[in-house]
Amino acid sequence: MSKYDDIEVARKDLPELAVAVAKELGEGWRHDDETVANHWYANIFGPDGEYLMVGVDSYKPKTHIDISGWMPGDLLDSGAYLRDLETISIKVGKDRGTATIAKEISRRLLPQYQENLRIARDRAKQSLADRAERDRAVTVVAALLGVEPPRPRLGTNPDQAVYVYSPGRVGVAVRKGGQLSFEVTGQVDLLRGVLAELGRL
Repeated sequence: MSKYDDIEVARKDLPELAVAVAKELGEGWRHDDETVANHWYANIFGPDGEYLMVGVDSYKPKTHIDISGWMPGDLLDSGAYLRDLETISIKVGKDRGTATIAKEISRRLLPQYQENLRIARDRAKQSLADRAERDRAVTVVAALLGVEPPRPRLGTNPDQAVYVYSPGRVGVAVRKGGQLSFEVTGQVDLLRGVLAELGRL
């Protein structure tokens, strides 16, 4: 058999292995077949939002598995900067048994992964608060310009500007903290009119 064939065979055992390892990890840990994104991995969910992926070690598919800690989707959707939080992964021999695999996860993977999760949650909380503040400012700016506010986009970083455009070709960039910058497209008379309007607000 080729290595590809070995990987295909090993992948079939992943769901059953994930169920057994989750049981060994203790209360609150579970495997969920219905949330598997593809057949390359099996998942294990933890009681505090942990999200582990169990896959076949592509170099040693017959004997080893690869286990990684991933960021849950709600943290990724927050728009927070998380790229500096490295993916924590370990390799464990399958023949060591599910109890030992669970112990290796607890010893070698979970401490750093759970610390990364804590940092990510703090950043996500701040990111959502900053985004909400920015979007409130967008609503106010849109009302002042007499236009509908643009639809908020899921997962946008609060540091990114949201642009609101008036019918008179005036653009307002709204950023975190309600900071604004203006862009006017047209002749000098247009700028005079904009400044006059601003003076009446």
